[in-house]
Parts: sequence; C-alpha cells; structure tokens
Amino acid sequence: MNATDSRLLRTFVREYYRQQRLQSCFCRIPATQCHILNALGDAGGTLPQSDLTAYLGLEKSWVSRAVESLASDGSLIKTKCCTDARCSTLTLTEAGKKRYEELNAVLDAQAAEIINSIPASDRDTVRKSLKLLADALTKNSPSCTCGNMAGAVVIRQAENDDIDRIKSLLKSRHLPFEDITLDGPACFVTAVSGSKTVGCAGFEAYGDCALLRSVAVAEKAAGCGTGRALVAAVEKRIAAAGIQSVFLLTTDAVSFWNHSGYTVVERDSAPPAIRNSFEYTSACPRTAKLMNKQLGI
Repeated sequence: MNATDSRLLRTFVREYYRQQRLQSCFCRIPATQCHILNALGDAGGTLPQSDLTAYLGLEKSWVSRAVESLASDGSLIKTKCCTDARCSTLTLTEAGKKRYEELNAVLDAQAAEIINSIPASDRDTVRKSLKLLADALTKNSPSCTCGNMAGAVVIRQAENDDIDRIKSLLKSRHLPFEDITLDGPACFVTAVSGSKTVGCAGFEAYGDCALLRSVAVAEKAAGCGTGRALVAAVEKRIAAAGIQSVFLLTTDAVSFWNHSGYTVVERDSAPPAIRNSFEYTSACPRTAKLMNKQLGI
C-alpha cells in the first residue's frame, strides 16, 4: 500500500464515521448505542456480549454501560448463555427492533444520498469496489481472544464462495450436506470469525411455509449463543419473506428447539411441499422429530 492509498482509506473511514455520528445524534441515540443496535439487528437480534464487544472494537466499559442503558429503556434483554457467569447473550426486544429499523432507515437514506451524489455511470463501479474493500477488511480482521475462540463472530448472508466451507462444517458435525446450494428455494446465512466459517443455518421456502435446516456451529464456537444468533438471523429472513409457519427436523436437539419456541408435531402433519423435500425424504431418518413454530405468535 502506498501513502495515497492509506490517506484515502483514512479519509473515507473518518468522514463516513463522522456523518454517521451526526445521523445518530439526529435520531437522539448515543453513538455507542447506535453501534450496538446495528450489530444486534444485523445479526438477527441476538449476540453474545463478548462477541459484540470484540466485533465493535470498543472498550468493554463503554459497551457495558451502553448495554445497561439499552436494557433499562427496554431495547434489549440480557440472559446467561453458558456456564461462565460472566457470559451473557443480548437480545433485542420488539422496542429495540423498532429502534433498529428506524435507525437503519436514517442511515440507509444517508448512504443513498452519498451514492446518488456519484455520477450514475460510476455507481456500479463504486459498489463493486466497496464490496471488495469490505471483503478485504473482513478477511484481514485481526484476531482477539473472546470466550472460546479467536475473533468476533459476524453473521451475514451466505454467498457462492461460502458453500464449500458450509458443506465442510456440516460434514464435520455429521449433518446432511450433499444437496447444499444457493439455487432453488434455499437461503443460507453463515457465521464467520476472521476468515473462518464457524456456523451456518438455512431455510427452504415452500409457499406459505418454510423448512429450517442445516443449523451447525463449529466446536470452538459452541456454548456462547452463536447457534441462537444464527436461528434468529434465519427467522428474520423467513419473516421478511412473509412466511409464518416454520418446520424443522431433528434427531437429538429437541430441547434446544423447545427453548427457541418450537414444538414437536406429528410428522404426517407437515405440508406436502415439506414432505417432498430432500431433508424429509432422504437426509433425515424416519425417527427424526418434526417440529413447528409460528413466527410472531
């Protein structure tokens, strides 16, 4: 990197961050609370506090005070997430989700104004460059010790380049992986720590219902809320697709899914599209339990 590249990056980060701070002030949300709401919302509404702190790169005391403020005003709740008494999972409440959506509307408008100020013929080039820059920053993110693993966990939409890593993770956790693809009805999210894939989850949309599938967390990332954060991220996407009824099949995780709001139902009660899916007909044994959840109920 030459000096010009360095100055350009620093100027970009400094000016964009300054404008975001002004927008958060406009929304009457302190900057740290703004970052927390965005991180939780982008992750599907749930994150371990340790991962949140590492992801934001802020002082623990700043994050702790901001979390307590958001908890006291009803924007989030804290629950213990593992055997370590110091480990808590943060979850947005309905009020917190509303604040997240309002904040993002303001920030999205700001981003649109910036992009629209660029000549129309150059906008796609800028978007491609921003994507390359974001990928480079994620790939080269420095590691930090956090809970059971190195680096903060970020949950994002899976892309074609993620498929082989998702398959490898599913195979290591003894889950079906042969039919994994982003084509057809499937949609996947992935949890990454630096350049490593540490979790995944997906769903297949079938009209007015969905099949939640392939939820897996790497052994080193287990025990601190990553699985629940993945489920929340997938459920958010299912709800955004206008689907309320979610089914899944499990052989040994009924307790986990019960705590996530799912109940066991008769296998034959599944809609025809679910019964014809690869998961139902081939991937999962006949002894697998069928579970269902009605989102928003």
